[in-house]
Amino acid sequence: VSALVGLARPGVDHRALFDSQSLLADLQPRLRAAEAALQQDAKEHQQGRLGGAGFVEAMAQRHIPAYRALGEELAALGPMPDAPAVADIRELHGIVLEVMTLEVGKHQGSVDLAQADARLAQLSQRMLSVGARLRAKNAPTARP
Repeated sequence: VSALVGLARPGVDHRALFDSQSLLADLQPRLRAAEAALQQDAKEHQQGRLGGAGFVEAMAQRHIPAYRALGEELAALGPMPDAPAVADIRELHGIVLEVMTLEVGKHQGSVDLAQADARLAQLSQRMLSVGARLRAKNAPTARP
């Protein structure tokens, strides 16, 4: 009991913290599944088994709605200072959603191509940066 009391931080709503951590644990498999489904369709497209129009349709009908719903759940978690990777996961999730939305818009002719391409280049750089931060956070720490 004294160890738990010593670990408890004043001013922290531990119930909310544990609830958020539980929600995140429930959300992670669905995040991975959505990412895997998108990657599978992208692979099918790259290998020529799914045409460009089919891939755009898959993004519009399946992937964008799934990512939006998961994004709402990520946002509902609120700040999670004890899980700093969550902010990067949220950012990366939002980037992928925006990339898909721009690609669908380009295909449908609802966005300016030059502006969309410029934004996609920016998003690509942000994606690399966030990915590097996540890999660094997940890298095992060296022990002497």
